Amino acid sequence: MPVAAQGEQRFTTLPEHEVVSRLQSRDFDQMSEALNTIRILDTDSGFSPWRLADGVEVGVPVRTALIESLDYHLEQYGAMSDGLPYNASYMNAVPDGWGSVHCIHVIALQDEAAIPVLLIATGYGWGPVYALLDFGSIAVTPALECAENDTIWTGAVRGCMDVLTVAAYLWQDQLSSTQLARMQAVARQRLSRPLADYSRASTGVYFAYAAAELALALGWTGELRDLARSRLKEMDHVQYYWQYDAILKYLSGNIASTSMANLIRSARH
Repeated sequence: MPVAAQGEQRFTTLPEHEVVSRLQSRDFDQMSEALNTIRILDTDSGFSPWRLADGVEVGVPVRTALIESLDYHLEQYGAMSDGLPYNASYMNAVPDGWGSVHCIHVIALQDEAAIPVLLIATGYGWGPVYALLDFGSIAVTPALECAENDTIWTGAVRGCMDVLTVAAYLWQDQLSSTQLARMQAVARQRLSRPLADYSRASTGVYFAYAAAELALALGWTGELRDLARSRLKEMDHVQYYWQYDAILKYLSGNIASTSMANLIRSARH
């Protein structure tokens, strides 16, 4: 499996049409071989450290196939994670971590066409969030649409709220009044829903946590504080002690997330 470790990954060559065909195959061995033709570097700098190696050019057909292939994987992975129908034959054939490796290659393209799929990939964690921040505030409106969406992978909804939270800290003076109002509405939307309304309690807890963090970034209103306290009363503070304690800190005006604090600090230098 190709890995984006320090330095260059192992590198093979294939004609462009073969790379596209393998990326579209839904077969792990063929997709892995295709990724091995795209040499990337881990520069360990900036928000997202991965980029194409010097001299490597990836044409539009391969870029498109790479993005579409990751989109398909995320669609299946998200459905599986949320307990919805998914392609079991595909998911059973790809190893753990495949989506993250695939995502790193998409990040390395540094292509605005990848913004929609990277928004879904935020369900994996902070890597795609950092990559989206490298595009600047143009990622905010698509992130809003993602965070408002009740039909996509719930992990992505939570991840897109992380994008909005950092955007609120970094670029609040660059955002329009409409964008800021929509961000407030997202926080309200996700804090308004009782945890019992979710098919999985964990989904409601993580949404409430992300929404509270967003509310802190935007500036708490009395309404949002009251809604956050209502969700706290419903939360099992033993099972979800980390999220419970974090929301309490947010209510008192603290940034409890180390990742968030480090990210903001880095961006300001």
